[in-house]
Amino acid sequence: MGIDEVISILKDKGWALYCADNHETLDNIVPKGPVNEIVMNKQYVILPLNDNQTNVDKMRGSVKDITARHVFPIGRYFNKKLPLNLFYVSNNVITVRGFRDLLLTPEEFISAVKTIPNLF
Repeated sequence: MGIDEVISILKDKGWALYCADNHETLDNIVPKGPVNEIVMNKQYVILPLNDNQTNVDKMRGSVKDITARHVFPIGRYFNKKLPLNLFYVSNNVITVRGFRDLLLTPEEFISAVKTIPNLF
């Protein structure tokens, strides 16, 4: 299935995937709505699913809720916790953004996404 498999895995777990440029806020990201496909040379952010995926106030409420519950899109990679909330896709390399960026193959990334906790 390829890297687009990530979208359905996330949806099944209660998460959605949005395209996000550097320094964009929820006010800019959320109105565009979740993506239906992953495109090369784009950056993505994982946000919680809710009943109105383009409503900024609703998303803020959902983010506040997961924060209060301490449930985040954190997967496992080599038995270590790996925040997957922000990543960049290019040339068969997934760059997981963080204090130190981590380069993963699509297969490694999909494997880590499968370990993200369910929101339900």
